[in-house]
Amino acid sequence: MLKTAAAITLMVLIDLAPSDAACHAEAPTAVYTAAQAAAGRQALQNNAFGACTDCHTMALTGRKGADGELPALSSLPAGAQQRIRNGGTIPPLVGAEFLRRWTSRSTRALTAELRRRFADTLSVETRLDLVACILQMSGAAAGSEPLTMETDVEIGRLTGDVR
Repeated sequence: MLKTAAAITLMVLIDLAPSDAACHAEAPTAVYTAAQAAAGRQALQNNAFGACTDCHTMALTGRKGADGELPALSSLPAGAQQRIRNGGTIPPLVGAEFLRRWTSRSTRALTAELRRRFADTLSVETRLDLVACILQMSGAAAGSEPLTMETDVEIGRLTGDVR
């Protein structure tokens, strides 16, 4: 009887022990520094063309033209107002919708998107800082190595939202 109880206890302990794979699970990669994210947070409010929050809303959740989006539609540049009034949207920079769109895409793709849209108005450093801030606001941890234009890591691996 004692042997049976010991065997059952051992089996339960083996079942409860974390698997080798769980013990060696890869932690999310860190691809930007806290200083970059802090500079990006400043750039969200003040950069070469104004503030990202003007178009992407104060919560950075994008703009669909709904009543109550802040800042008010009338405060946006004329081109942005016309785009939204004609059914266009401004994409979110944070939140579930952003992660749905970007989880399986890479940091290189995100920096390339900002380069495509804002190469004439934002420096490379400011674009990288903004991406670092967006990553931080999406749940990615800062590390000791700075984000570069060559950094190419799937965003879901950084935010723990791997699909």
